[in-house]
Amino acid sequence: MTYKLLTEPAFHTHENKKSLFNAAAYPIASRTEAMDTLAKQKRSYPDARHHCWAYLLGSPQQPSNQGYNDDGEPSGTAGKPILNVINHSDYGDIMIVISRYFGGVKLGVGGLVRAYSQATKDVLQNTQTTLLVKRKRYHIVIGFHQESSFRQLALKLNIELENITYEHGVQIWVGVPYQNELAFLDWCRHLQIPKVNKNCVLN
Repeated sequence: MTYKLLTEPAFHTHENKKSLFNAAAYPIASRTEAMDTLAKQKRSYPDARHHCWAYLLGSPQQPSNQGYNDDGEPSGTAGKPILNVINHSDYGDIMIVISRYFGGVKLGVGGLVRAYSQATKDVLQNTQTTLLVKRKRYHIVIGFHQESSFRQLALKLNIELENITYEHGVQIWVGVPYQNELAFLDWCRHLQIPKVNKNCVLN
C-alpha cells in the first residue's frame, strides 16, 4: 500500500468565465489540522465568496477519514468534485481548499463541477511529493547460512532491515511493504524458517 505525500503546500489559480478559483493543496495528518488549514486559507483570501474544500486521510484506496464542504455553492458542485479527484489520485493525507472569486457570469451546476474538478487537477500537477510505503513489522530468526539469501530477498521486495543481532542464529527485525507481505511469508515457509513473529505496529 503506497501513496503520494505532499512535501510542501502547492497553489494554482484556475480561471473560468472571469471567476477565479484559487486552489491550495496542503499536507495534513488529522481532521483538526485540516480545519486549521481551512482557517489559514480564509485568512489568505478574506474577500473570496466561497472557500470550498475536501480532505482525505490515509490511503486514497482505503481512507481512514475524509470530508468535504460546498461552502454555499449549490449542493454537490464543489466539495464533492474536489474529493472525487482526490479519491481517484495517488495522494493521501491531503487537504485541498479552493477559494472562489465570482466573476459575474453564472457557470451553472455542470460548469461549477467542471471548474472545481479542473482546479483540483491543476493544483495537484504543481505539487512536490514523496512516496509513502506502508509496512508491517516482523521479527524473524534464520540460520547463518540463510542470511545472504534473505538479504537478496529484502532488496528485491523493498524490505527494510531495522535491526540485526547474531545470537542463536540471525535475529532480524524487518519492515515489510504491505503489497509484498505474501511473498515474504512464502519465502519463510519455503525455507522453513523456524520463527516468524508479527508485530502489528506500522511504520
